[in-house]
Amino acid sequence: MADGTIGVDETNLDKLLDTESLTVSGQTVHRERIQIAGTVDTELAKVTDLALNVTENSPLVAARTTGEATSVSAGGSSDITGSTIPNNVTGKLMGVNMSSSVAGKYEIKSRDGGVETLIDTIFLNAYKPYMWKPPHRDFASRAGDGVDTSYRVTVTNLDNSQTADMHATMYWDEV
Repeated sequence: MADGTIGVDETNLDKLLDTESLTVSGQTVHRERIQIAGTVDTELAKVTDLALNVTENSPLVAARTTGEATSVSAGGSSDITGSTIPNNVTGKLMGVNMSSSVAGKYEIKSRDGGVETLIDTIFLNAYKPYMWKPPHRDFASRAGDGVDTSYRVTVTNLDNSQTADMHATMYWDEV
C-alpha cells in the first residue's frame, strides 16, 4: 500500500517509515501515511477547527441545597426541599447524597407548586451513605418559574421504635 519507505536516522537502528510521495510546487516530498484525500497537493482535504459549544456541557450555575430532617419519629416522614429554580432557567438534577441514623426511605422528586413528580426511590440502611446519580443529564429536568419549582427529597424513618436524623444534599445545573 505504501508508495515507498524512507530511512529514519534514530541512533542507527535502520527503522523505516511508511510514507507516500507528493509533488508540491514542483518538488517531490514524502509525508507520513495519513491520507485524507488524493495523492496530489490539489486533492488535499481542507482541515478546519470546529468551535466547541462548551456551555452546552458545562453548568451555567451549579446549585446546591443541603438539608437535614432531625428527630424524625419512628415511621414518620419529612420533606427536604431544595431552593427555588429561577425563572427562565432549567434545573437538571446532577445528584443527591443521602444518609440516615436508621434505615430510611428516600423519595427523590421534582415539584412545581403542589404537583410533585417522583424521580426515584432509594432505601438505605443505617449509617450507609449513598450517592444517587441520574442515568442521563436530562433525566430529571425541571423548568423553573422563580416561584415554587424545586427538587425535593421526602425522607421516611423505617425504624419502628427510634427517632432518626436523616440528611440529603441535592445538586443541579441551572442552564
